[in-house]
Amino acid sequence: MMHQATDIHGRAVRGGRGFTLIELLVVMGILVVLAVLTGIGVSQVSREARLSSGVNQVVAALGSARAYAIQNNTTT
Repeated sequence: MMHQATDIHGRAVRGGRGFTLIELLVVMGILVVLAVLTGIGVSQVSREARLSSGVNQVVAALGSARAYAIQNNTTT
């Protein structure tokens, strides 16, 4: 004869309400994979932004040299 588990107030308690260790580890693993993929994406965007910034600086320097050359009627 099996007895049903009860809480301190005498109410029936159902088992299986929590998470198992395996379930928690699976969720943590998924979160780690998502974090790694996000980190890779952010680093790629950061690298592209630095490259774009460098290109803009070179274009601006060439534009300034051209404007100086036109203004002073010289070769720069």
